[in-house]
Amino acid sequence: MTNFEIQQSVPYFMIIGLKWRQVRGKLRQVASGPGGVTYGVTKRESIFYRAGVTRSRPVGRNWVRIGGKLFHVTLGCTGIYGTTRNGQIWKYRGE
Repeated sequence: MTNFEIQQSVPYFMIIGLKWRQVRGKLRQVASGPGGVTYGVTKRESIFYRAGVTRSRPVGRNWVRIGGKLFHVTLGCTGIYGTTRNGQIWKYRGE
């Protein structure tokens, strides 16, 4: 099992073409899915999503905090899921 705890405060990078571009913010873990939907969690388990992601602006505008605490987040065509430090599994239903 991967230990994400050792990757504290790793800057988030996004691939654009063949180059990496740094995106402001510090996340322990990040996941991106269909349409550029991007979520991440901090070392304190706060959850954020990337607002303003479009085809013409693939890095988006800013990170927006949402309620809850997660250790890991993942997303795909069936939804957004997360796990807590204790192994509980949650599915995001929106705000």
